[in-house]
Amino acid sequence: MASVKCEPAPLNMYNFVSVKHFKSRVFHFKVTGGLLTLEQRGGNTIIKILSHEKSKGTPSDDISLSTSAQTLDLSKKSQAFYDNDNFFIFKFSTHQVKKEFYEFYLTLNPHISSFDARADPSSAVNYFQFYSFYSQQQNMLCDRIRTETYQFAILRNSSDFNGKVVLDVGTGTGILAFFAAFAGAKKVYAIEGSNMAKCAEALVHYNNLADKITILNTKLEDIKTLPEVDVIISEAMGYMLFNERMIETFLTAKKWLVDGGKLFPTIADFFVVPFTDETVYQEIYSKALFWSQKSFYGVDLTSQFDDAFKEYFSQPIVETFDSRIYISQPKFVRFDFQTLKPSDLEKIYMDLEFDIFCTSVLHGVCTWFTVTFCGSEQIVTLSTAPDRPLTHWYQLRFLFAKPIMVQNGNKVRCVIEMIGNRRMTYDVNIFAEIVGQPITKTHGSYDLKNCLLRYMGSNMTNTNNVIREPAPQAYSKEPESEQVFDNGVC
Repeated sequence: MASVKCEPAPLNMYNFVSVKHFKSRVFHFKVTGGLLTLEQRGGNTIIKILSHEKSKGTPSDDISLSTSAQTLDLSKKSQAFYDNDNFFIFKFSTHQVKKEFYEFYLTLNPHISSFDARADPSSAVNYFQFYSFYSQQQNMLCDRIRTETYQFAILRNSSDFNGKVVLDVGTGTGILAFFAAFAGAKKVYAIEGSNMAKCAEALVHYNNLADKITILNTKLEDIKTLPEVDVIISEAMGYMLFNERMIETFLTAKKWLVDGGKLFPTIADFFVVPFTDETVYQEIYSKALFWSQKSFYGVDLTSQFDDAFKEYFSQPIVETFDSRIYISQPKFVRFDFQTLKPSDLEKIYMDLEFDIFCTSVLHGVCTWFTVTFCGSEQIVTLSTAPDRPLTHWYQLRFLFAKPIMVQNGNKVRCVIEMIGNRRMTYDVNIFAEIVGQPITKTHGSYDLKNCLLRYMGSNMTNTNNVIREPAPQAYSKEPESEQVFDNGVC
């Protein structure tokens, strides 16, 4: 069989693309093996089908997408566009080609906000619906560690707020906006994309603060103009610090920050440590073993074991744990929100090296984070570390499906790669190897949208996590800073 040589296409041309078109929910045409090109014409994006191998039906005209067209991620290789009663599905040869196509499409449609560019519509709807529930807001409000630390950081730095204009990104019920007003803010613009904005608006009026706090029920990325602000406050952290990708929205807000303005929080430290835990490994492995049964009510399940095994070990484990599982000292990577740009968080790469202090099995890595508020009067740190009182963020563990044996004195290199996706989270890849022994290595890929919630009813009522020192640590040895993302320190 003759091989086919694929020549690279120009920047705005895409080879071997399949297209399906439905009009008014009725199949219209299908093209396979097409060569597409994009151009802008008359305010619309024009997708031209230049050639194709075979087709069912024939497109009479070029595909025209208006500026109001909606887009949806279907899979790693497929992208859908919905425009009035036209529905198009494009399937590309690789994930990279699809990504290049969509990025070029965005350059032709500058009206698309940075939020819409990074979040597919279904994920955005689910996200804002989740935060529209009183139960979810109450869960965060009743995390006293979270709420009281923010209160302490704002009120103990009243000079940063008194008489100032403040922007609260993702205000929820408005609690941080209230704290800013209590600290003397002249004006607070509180932005909330979900329907919880109605609750915040009602609370503002009921507490007689309508002259100070203005609730804006919109996505920050959709706002065209705002007055310059002196301080930006936000509780933008998710699991593994970056889940939900709200920190990018927090960083986007800096375009309205005056020179020398304050960010609360100011910096974040992301902690990593390798661990050993045979119990949790066997627990997860035993769940996958369910699919190894040859006769489950007469049905042979074994054909699905490999896929089930892969899924179980792709689940980050949300819980808390004892530091005695560590086989090295924790290290951290610092992220300085003062200098970071949203684009810096589209792909995050961390390369760490650990000194192993006991011979054991390396089952995976643990992660948590701290954020620090660099106020003019008081530096305050909120920690989610396992030896600190519990928060609703807990900690995360990532298990390797194939653990490796390590010995006291080994150095282990650990690479964490986080690639932002349009589900408002990250694809996480973690690699570990013994330095000098490249054949002794392992890796895992993880889905932050499919976490295993393993915590068992622990409460979050202790307030001792309100820390009044810039870099408090509670380990037998202070964790080392392996990397600093910009040299921002208080």
